[in-house]
Amino acid sequence: MELSQGTKNAALLIQTVYDFIREEGIYDSNDDAPGFYDTDEWKERGEIYGLSSELIMTYDGSIMYYIMNPGYSSNPKWAFGAFERFADKLGEIGFWIEPCTGWYAAFYPFD
Repeated sequence: MELSQGTKNAALLIQTVYDFIREEGIYDSNDDAPGFYDTDEWKERGEIYGLSSELIMTYDGSIMYYIMNPGYSSNPKWAFGAFERFADKLGEIGFWIEPCTGWYAAFYPFD
């Protein structure tokens, strides 16, 4: 069975998030992991924003919360830099991220 391009993209994005967390040395097995939703799952939740994205990431309780919201970090300078490194890593695979609220963000391909 051939995987759809959307499924391949979702797998690539999820792997990229976890690679980034490990490469930054901030992986903690006791930390809440980010959650991921495709747009159908997101719509089923009753959400109305991010529905044209490739994938949604939720991160309340995860280290990604501070990377996506650097001003709330105890070390904002590091967190702003981490966000820039994360955005660069996504750019390398052809995607960008839109921080939607304090607890979720949407991934989009560069067109």
